[in-house]
Amino acid sequence: MTPALAPPRIARGWAIDPPKGIRIFLYIAIALSPIQNSSLQAGPLGYLGASPSFAPLTLYCALTAAFRVLVLKSANVEIITLAITAYTCIVSLFGLYLEPSTTYNTSYMMQKTFSNIIFNVILIYPVFRFPSMTAGLRASIYFAFTLSIVGYVLVDVFRVSGIAAPSLLKVAWGVTSPSGLSLELSTFAATIATLGLVSTAVTRGRIWKAILLSLVAIFVFGLSHSKGTTICLVLACGLPFITSSKASVPVRVLGLLAVTLIAYAISFVLIDRFEADLTKSTSSSTRSVLVLTGFVVAANYPLGVGYSGYFPAMVEYAPKTANLLRQTLSVDVNMAEYERYVSLGQLDSLNIKAQAFEYLAVLGIPGALLFFGFNIFLYYRLSSKSSGASVVVLSIFWFTFFAVTTYVPATGIYIFTLAYGILVRSAHRVGPEKARHPSIVLSSAKNGIYYSDQMGR
Repeated sequence: MTPALAPPRIARGWAIDPPKGIRIFLYIAIALSPIQNSSLQAGPLGYLGASPSFAPLTLYCALTAAFRVLVLKSANVEIITLAITAYTCIVSLFGLYLEPSTTYNTSYMMQKTFSNIIFNVILIYPVFRFPSMTAGLRASIYFAFTLSIVGYVLVDVFRVSGIAAPSLLKVAWGVTSPSGLSLELSTFAATIATLGLVSTAVTRGRIWKAILLSLVAIFVFGLSHSKGTTICLVLACGLPFITSSKASVPVRVLGLLAVTLIAYAISFVLIDRFEADLTKSTSSSTRSVLVLTGFVVAANYPLGVGYSGYFPAMVEYAPKTANLLRQTLSVDVNMAEYERYVSLGQLDSLNIKAQAFEYLAVLGIPGALLFFGFNIFLYYRLSSKSSGASVVVLSIFWFTFFAVTTYVPATGIYIFTLAYGILVRSAHRVGPEKARHPSIVLSSAKNGIYYSDQMGR
């Protein structure tokens, strides 16, 4: 039997890559991922249409599943997947009982439930069906990073209209912070940082790596003025030198000292401004209240409220959390931004602004344990000596983890599918002696990580 026809021995947890005709939909989704403020969201799709990546990513999920079932004759579904799906459905049905009848109707909440579940499927499924690194995938990553920069230049520098949908934050509220093709400053900065780090990880030349990292630093530290992205990026660049099993003791000590000093300097400035920000109509007050609301909802419903009960719970408990914060800190917390969301019917914007704590409210304590457990296991695999993951890959993990647990929601943002897809694929690296198929071998090189197409040679 020829090598081309020989049955491949696949690394555990991975299937053969789907054909190029299917993978191209993922490439298109990645290339369009910087666009997060599309006019499509004004239609029936709602926030699902915030990014045009929704359509090709949905096709990729459907076609990949069909390829596994019809071509590979593999219809196996992991027990944990079935358990999570069943649990989500049960708590979502329970959440219908939380619905305030004077505010919402059942059909509306069922529509929101369905939209949230669809979004999470197309956000998470490709992470575990991420293909090998090819020229096409690498080109789509470079294109996305370039598009995010071009979007900033056109929208925020030259003020070209009609490229992105009018931002509610800019038009109605007079916010002037740069947002590029994103809806707001925080997601724009997170997009630039994520795409820049991923581009650096898949680039082999040291000079190009330096250029890409310089561009990330210029946009995040110099142009975006995003406090959350700045802190996350500083920590993400320093922690790999401390936590990696491959780092020497002197490197760990110096890394810990540098991260501590920088974090202290940044926190000193931010803490001084935080109390003042709470009294203004800023994202600081809104994010603080909504994140704490996630804890309050979980405290009242430890098993979660499901996607059907998510928005009613946020509307009910957010004002109570704001009052609790006012009493605790003796600060008049400004809820003007939250009240605008409610008055204008912007219920999609009532997310917790941190994806991890949204799972806490929706799926309760089990959902939070699943999320953090997955990330702990993922980093354990990435930081092990056998993974071959570079420092940049570890930085991608830390930045993504801090972003989704502190200040960035995943709603309408598919860059985290790319980031976690790269991370999960990197964590399942196998050596050439354990794999005989070129599409599943992840190799490491002196200039970074890349997927080998030469079967480890």
